[in-house]
Amino acid sequence: MASDKTLAGAEWKMGWPLVLACSFGFSMSTVMSHSLGLFMQPLQTDMGWSRSQIAIGFTISSISSIFLSPIAGAMIDRWGSRWLAIPGVALTALGLAAFGLVESFLMWLALWGYYAFVSMGVKLTVWTTATSKAFTASRGLAVACVIAGTAFTGVLAPPVTNWLIDSFGWRHAFMMLGLGWG
Repeated sequence: MASDKTLAGAEWKMGWPLVLACSFGFSMSTVMSHSLGLFMQPLQTDMGWSRSQIAIGFTISSISSIFLSPIAGAMIDRWGSRWLAIPGVALTALGLAAFGLVESFLMWLALWGYYAFVSMGVKLTVWTTATSKAFTASRGLAVACVIAGTAFTGVLAPPVTNWLIDSFGWRHAFMMLGLGWG
């Protein structure tokens, strides 16, 4: 038993930066789901769209995830998590920021398609695979800490988004969320 504790301690001594980075990276995957509702009213007012039109983007992303997730998993198996995570974070951040540039409903839909594609690089599989490879004795705890990244987003994204929208408007709020979270 002492050897398991020793191994777990050594894993955490070397691996805590990975767990922290993976937790933060995974937190990006839920920024839109935790903040989209706060953008509804400003988008309705400025763009004249219905709630259904605004929310259809999230549906596009969810349906796309059904088909893209197995592809992302195969890519992780072939090249490793890092090859999805690094561009995934950067491209997801840019995608989130780009929502602030929307000028039409067609552009809104296209951005959601882009966002669905690039956000595969910040989904759960990317981060838990990397963590699972680095930890053995305390794998469960390490993966649980990574998954807690979405709770971090759930706690911080709504008040931060609300403040950004109130202070700078919805366009700048999207840009700041993308650039700030990324």
